[in-house]
Amino acid sequence: MSSSTKEATKRRVSRLVSHLKSSATSSSCSASSQYYTLDTPNGPVAFPNHFLRENIKTAWDSNSLQRVDFKMWSDNAVQKCTKLTNSSWELAFDDGTVGEFHLPSQTDYKFNVVDIESQPQIIWGSSSSSKTSSSDMLNKLSTRYSKGTGGIRFDWNELDINKDESSKLAAEQLGEGRAKLQRSVASARSALIEATHKYGMAIIDHVPCTPDQGITLADAVVGAVETTNFGYKFVIKSVHEPHNLAFDSIYLQHHTDFTYCGKCPDVALFHCLNNADSGGDSLWLDGFACAEELRRTDPAAFDLLTKVLVRHMDITDKWDLQASHPTIELDHSTGKIQRIYFNERTRDSWRAWNNNQRNNGVIKNDPQCSVEFYNALKTFEKIIETKKFHMQTQLLPGELVVFDNSRILHSRTEFEGERHMEGCYMEWGAINATWRSLQPQISGKSDTYCGNVVGSTSGGT
Repeated sequence: MSSSTKEATKRRVSRLVSHLKSSATSSSCSASSQYYTLDTPNGPVAFPNHFLRENIKTAWDSNSLQRVDFKMWSDNAVQKCTKLTNSSWELAFDDGTVGEFHLPSQTDYKFNVVDIESQPQIIWGSSSSSKTSSSDMLNKLSTRYSKGTGGIRFDWNELDINKDESSKLAAEQLGEGRAKLQRSVASARSALIEATHKYGMAIIDHVPCTPDQGITLADAVVGAVETTNFGYKFVIKSVHEPHNLAFDSIYLQHHTDFTYCGKCPDVALFHCLNNADSGGDSLWLDGFACAEELRRTDPAAFDLLTKVLVRHMDITDKWDLQASHPTIELDHSTGKIQRIYFNERTRDSWRAWNNNQRNNGVIKNDPQCSVEFYNALKTFEKIIETKKFHMQTQLLPGELVVFDNSRILHSRTEFEGERHMEGCYMEWGAINATWRSLQPQISGKSDTYCGNVVGSTSGGT
């Protein structure tokens, strides 16, 4: 046995003896090789030594909640363990560090982040599978948000948007402390997010009739807009020789936006600065309700539309955008509808066709050019065109609609006059992150991470 091996053996024996001594004063801990077992309220749990060492309270900066201990070159063996509470221990490691370890809050010790998506969605529209009708949904959009009312019409001032004109950025974005919200503001912003998830849309009124208010809302609530090829926003007006029919004054069929992008934007913000002299009403429908109606009435067509990838395009002198999506996107593990991609103005069968794909002399072309696909799409389109699924609103200046572009199909009636709308988008990941951060502020109870306080609680009522 070499001298180095002997020394390593001595160190291991020494650590074992030290552990046995500490076990005499604390029966809530035990060591085994590269693991250390803590007696938790749910029974003994063996944690890797490295996990315990890197997650003691002092391994993290208490303000930024970023790890400051990262050079863990020792074995990180626990030499002493003292139980502090049912879920915390003081641990002494072989590198001389002593610190508190707090049990992760998840009882199954798995990564299980609370998410707005875990809350149920209400599908609306006139179908046998719907839980609320289009008229009921219209009533909800007309009813002011307040606890217990079920209304999903919000007031710009309740959301406390950009009262400080000196900066649109939150304190965190400036590298400073923490953004603090009044509890009532945190509750209103949380309810707006929940309404958008649950029903697919909500309305905000008393929005200033000046440009860029959608950007201001996104900056204040989630930190930034989700950009597209139009930039931070797009302006919808009737123009001469429009490159996109959205900039004409004609009736538009129900659709989802930006189907020609690989990553379609998630949540849309449509702000009315001026409506038309006549016409120009906004039309809405719940695409999930239409898809469920198709699944109920024509399962084969539904199945086909979940499998066939459909090309979409948008061509100008500045860009040639192309992307492919299924018309109905499923979570195939659960069968739950995840997203609708429907926009007949952008569907591109022409470039999907390929005369060179032959099999025994027969053209074997893209499925989206097949008779079977056209029949399935026609069936779905008939459901979408059914008036009982539609909800009509006349947006007034100062109103802003927040809607889920993955679910809600929208359109407008033909119009005359100077209709002026602005649109931009937010991303669900950023929205979820915001919603999670609002919950401790609403409850007034601080969250913790490795024993450190996370952020701040509400600044008041």
